[in-house]
Amino acid sequence: ILLAVLAKVSLREPRLKQNAAVVIEHPSVKVVLTTLWQTRAFRHLVLAFCVSYFFNIGIFTWAPTFFMRSHGMESGELGTWFALVIGVGGLFGTYWGGVLTSCYAAGKEALQMRAVAVLFILLGLLNVMVYLVSNKYYALAFLAMSVPAATLINGPIFSAIQSLVNDRMRSVAIALIFLFANLIGMGVGPIAVGVLSDLLAPMFGQDSLRYALVSFSPGLLWVAYHYWKSAATIEDDIRRVESESMEKETPTLKADAAGFSNDCSWEPGKP
Repeated sequence: ILLAVLAKVSLREPRLKQNAAVVIEHPSVKVVLTTLWQTRAFRHLVLAFCVSYFFNIGIFTWAPTFFMRSHGMESGELGTWFALVIGVGGLFGTYWGGVLTSCYAAGKEALQMRAVAVLFILLGLLNVMVYLVSNKYYALAFLAMSVPAATLINGPIFSAIQSLVNDRMRSVAIALIFLFANLIGMGVGPIAVGVLSDLLAPMFGQDSLRYALVSFSPGLLWVAYHYWKSAATIEDDIRRVESESMEKETPTLKADAAGFSNDCSWEPGKP
C-alpha cells in the first residue's frame, strides 16, 4: 500500500498527455505470442528467465533449511542474518544495476546482456561456495557476495524485455514471462531440489541437501548461455521494433511532428 501511494504521488503517466481522440488498438494474446516468438533475442530472454527462476528459486527456497540443518542455526539467528545479507545486498544490487547500466551501457544492450551472462557465471560459482564451505560465517559471506550479483541484473533484463516489444504489447509480454517463470520456477524448482535431496540421502545422509544445492548451482551456466546468445541480435531486434513503431504512428502524431519541424526551421539572418 505504501509503495502504491509513493507511485501515485511521484510517477507521471505519459499516456495522459496523448490526444484523447487517439484510439489505440491492442493486439490479441495470439498475435503477441506470435510476434514475440519470432524475435530471436526475446526467445533467449524468455528461456533464460524461466530457467533462472527454476534454479534460483529452487536453491533459495531450501537455503534456510540448509543453514539450520548443516550449520545448526536457529530461526531467529538465521532470520537476522538473512535480513542483513539479502535485504541490504538486494537493495544495493538492484540500485547499482540500474545506475551502472544507464551510466556506462545506455543503448548498448548487447554489452548489457554479456555482462548479465558473466554475472550468472559468477553467481553459479558463489552458490557452489555457499553450500560447500564448512564454516557458517564463510557461507554467509559468500551468500552476501552472491545477492548483489543476483540483483545487479534486474535493471538491464527488464529494460531489455520492455524494449523488445512495442508499447501495445509490453503488459502482455511481461505477464506471460512471469506466468511461465513462476509455473516453472516456483512450481517445479523447489520440488526438484527436494526430490534430489531425498535421492542423495542414502549416500550423504544429513548432508544430502548440501549436495543437492551444489548440484543445482551449475545450472546457472545454462542461464548465462541464453543471455550471451541474446546479445548477438538484441540491438538489431530493438531497432526493428522501434522502426515498426514509428511506421505505425497515427496521422495526428505525424502531423504534430511535422508542425514542430516547420516551426524550428532556420532562415538566414535569424538567430
